[in-house]
Amino acid sequence: MRLVLAAFSLLTFSLTAHAEPESCPEDAEQRLYNMVQSIERGEQSDAAPVAALAEWAVATCPARTHAQALAATLLGAVIQATPDKQKRAQYVDLAERAISLNDSSWNPRIGPAILKRSDGTSVDYFGYNQATAVLIERLLPHGVGLAEAGTTPRLLSGEPYASCPYAAHSASRLADEAHSARRG
Repeated sequence: MRLVLAAFSLLTFSLTAHAEPESCPEDAEQRLYNMVQSIERGEQSDAAPVAALAEWAVATCPARTHAQALAATLLGAVIQATPDKQKRAQYVDLAERAISLNDSSWNPRIGPAILKRSDGTSVDYFGYNQATAVLIERLLPHGVGLAEAGTTPRLLSGEPYASCPYAAHSASRLADEAHSARRG
């Protein structure tokens, strides 16, 4: 009997260990937007839960363009609030991944995410421009600052990418990045 119970326990553990990854919930964008609002209201100042939520979204919702833009937005806030250079470089890398996923999953037919503000009103959220703003206004400047301080994020390392981080349909983000580099 003990052998049967042990085998059953092992089988249960094995099935749990190989379970499918969590699927992206319907309210993912709202969860992320709620965190953005709590930061804006000054209710959330601890970077750890913000980064954890953004990391969850990048891992769990790779095909959800607005979720990725919101994750990048959260990471942009975390980057500014993180004194540790190594952690900041990790957040820059993760935000770059979120922006790349935002780009590859973007489609003009998707339309906005309809999100609720804390006062109950709705907002039509178009994340593509927000993700581009995070790239230009947060990632690139903080990446340069990190590189100048001796901790170069992948974004500026010169390490080759397997493929372009931006989708073939959207030369505009690449052009925005290049234009920003010329100004900077």
